[in-house]
Order: sequence, then C-alpha cells, then structure tokens
Amino acid sequence: MLTLLLCATAVVTSRPYAMRAGASHAGASRVRGLTRMSIETITIRRGPGGLGLELSDANLVVSQSGQPELRIGDIVVAVDGVELAGKYLGSVIDQAAGEYVFTVSREPKASAAALEMALRGLGADLYSPNLDDVDAAPTPAVRARVMAVLGALEALGTQVAPADANTERLGFWKLLLGEGAVVNDGFSGMCAMPGVELIAQWQCFGEGEGMPQLQTVEIVADPLLGRYCVATLKGTFESEASGECVSVDAERYSRLVLDGAPQSSNPRTFSRTCTYLSASLRIVRPADREKEFCAYWRTSPQAATAEIGQLADKPIRSSGGVGRRVDEDDSMPMWQQRQMEVDDENINQVESGIP
Repeated sequence: MLTLLLCATAVVTSRPYAMRAGASHAGASRVRGLTRMSIETITIRRGPGGLGLELSDANLVVSQSGQPELRIGDIVVAVDGVELAGKYLGSVIDQAAGEYVFTVSREPKASAAALEMALRGLGADLYSPNLDDVDAAPTPAVRARVMAVLGALEALGTQVAPADANTERLGFWKLLLGEGAVVNDGFSGMCAMPGVELIAQWQCFGEGEGMPQLQTVEIVADPLLGRYCVATLKGTFESEASGECVSVDAERYSRLVLDGAPQSSNPRTFSRTCTYLSASLRIVRPADREKEFCAYWRTSPQAATAEIGQLADKPIRSSGGVGRRVDEDDSMPMWQQRQMEVDDENINQVESGIP
C-alpha cells in the first residue's frame, strides 16, 4: 500500500548521522546494519501543503515531487536521529514540527528489493497489465508512480545485476505490466485479428543442448469464439553482456502452437535489452523502441500451468455485438472453430453482396 503525505522542501546537509540521546553508540554509526557509505542525512522542511512525500509501507520514497535531493528508491530509516525500527514514518513523525532530518538508506540492494515490492504492488492493483489499455488504463497518478519506480529500478540495474545473468534468468516468468507492441500485439501475432486481446503472457527459459531454450505462452481473448485461446511459441534464446545494461537479448521463435495444434509460421526474432534482473523481477525493452517495456515477475511452473489451464477453460463475454456460434462438437480446437467463423463471415458477405 502507498500512503500520500503532502509538499515539502528538502536540503541535503553535510553533518554526520547522529543518534538522539539514549540511542546506543553502535547505532550512531550503523542504521539497521547500514554503513555510513550507504546513508544520507537530508533536512526536510514542511511546506504550506505539508510534506509532499509518497512512501510505501516500508518507508520507501515512491514520489518526491519538487524535491530533487530525495531520490525515488530512498528508504527512510530514521527521523531526527531516532530509528523507525519497522514503524511507518507517518505514524511517528511530529506533525507539528516544521523541519526534520531524515536519514535515508541508499544501499542499492536494499533499495532494489523495496522498489521491486512496490512495483509488484502497483501491478497487482491494475485491471490490465497493459498500461495502454483504452478500457482499463491506470490514472495519470498511478501511471506516474509506476514509471518512477520502474526508472529507479533500471537505474540500479547494473549495480545489482547477478554475476551470472543466464543462470538467474532460467525458469518461469509472468508479465506483470508493460506498454508498447508486446503487450498490445503479443509475440504470436494472434492479436492482429480484429477484437483479439492479449490477456496474459508467460516466458520460460531453460537449458538446452548448444542453445538455451525459450517458450512463450500467451492467453488471448477472442470475442468471436467467446473463449480464451492459448498460443505457444517455441524457440531459442541468446544473450550478450553489456556494460550499459544487464544484457542484450535475442529471442528466436521457430514454432507456433495454437490450442495444441502446430501452425505454419515464419521464424521470428525479437531483440530486447534487459535493463534489470533479479531473482524476482526482470525488466526488458525492445532494442529499437526504448520507450516501450515489459516487466516480468518470477513464478513457479505449477502456478503458471494452473493459471493457464484455468484461463483456457474459462468462457468470455462476446463484445461489440459479435455473437458466438455454439458448435455441437466442443472438442473441436478453438483455432478451427475460429476459422469456421471467419469462413462463415466470408460466405455471408458474398451472399449479401457486401464486399
């Protein structure tokens, strides 16, 4: 949960961190195990509208409008020399005071972990993982929070990158949120059909002989059928280390399976830059479209399989007045049912004289 405090000015001071009377000497040089090298003391002055800081429950700075001295990702660990010790800042701060000295942690790994949880919380509150979704777009304020947290994580990307990115990447990942072509169209090409919408996407990276294996599963909603469709792309993966980011990746797909039926498909290659990677979160951007992004949260194979199965069996409401024909043989693959629907539409157009 994010909590909003209002407007402030902030001044970074050069004075060393000092505990209030009664604090231990050990605590004077260490806050929750953090060294002087990873903390800053910042003077915060209350403005006419209040403090103007937006913090997570972990006292992570999520918004610092008009206060460049504070950074998105700072963790407030003490106020006026008194450690918060797990308490929320808003519950212990002296509301009548006009000035405070915040001690903030800027230890990269601690900040990254808190930022990850903030991003996951924001993603969980979204109606759709697609930030561009016309019908379910987040409010400007929520979108600003998402982009601020995302940017802070990417700024830490090379500092907290795992020693072996290829090993860290192995396993299952679910699309948490994103914007751009991937979340609008998917990799399978199914969303190019009228009315078809990407609902969820998973990626699985595995070891293979000679080349790492990659599988991407997409759940798309097809209003023509009134059901969800499962598109699976299979291929290989190649990654190169880069000093400017975590890695430069190439996803190469050679096979497409739709509702269990192999499809004829031209090989496809997607180049993406990995800007952040941890045991829990992976952020990637298209190599040629830096303003677009996808954030994936690690999941288990059991959870992914169960969720895919539940969605695949779940009916959806038809939209836009498009009706669904109920076939007597429901065992017919959805791609075949959809093709029959398209064929029927073409026949009706010819018979009615409508081009």
